[in-house]
Amino acid sequence: MIKTQSKATKIIRCSICNVIITDLEDLYQCPDTWKTICSQCIQKFSPDDIELLPQIFNAFGGYFGKEKSINPIPLNELLQETIKKIEKNGRFDLAQIQLTLIHKALLLGYTPAEFQKYLRKLL
Repeated sequence: MIKTQSKATKIIRCSICNVIITDLEDLYQCPDTWKTICSQCIQKFSPDDIELLPQIFNAFGGYFGKEKSINPIPLNELLQETIKKIEKNGRFDLAQIQLTLIHKALLLGYTPAEFQKYLRKLL
């Protein structure tokens, strides 16, 4: 990560949580993707998550915690909704289901570690 040390002259948002970064001392840039990440997300997520999450949000939309206060759903309800959709369609693509579940969990404010911990309890 590259850390900068000056004030922002235009609006810069975190590529994970979408918070406005006003002080560039709180800004980190991923060297490979040049995505901007706030200091709170640097502390909250693993280096692998920091590389992956902006790509997920870029592909599927939204940001971490976007639906947390709007529509809070426990992970077990999220999983039950997904199972109902699979049963309704009669077919499924495991990779697509995994991506959909992790994306929805991220929108609801669950970190990848929290999501994995929940799934491990089920096994």
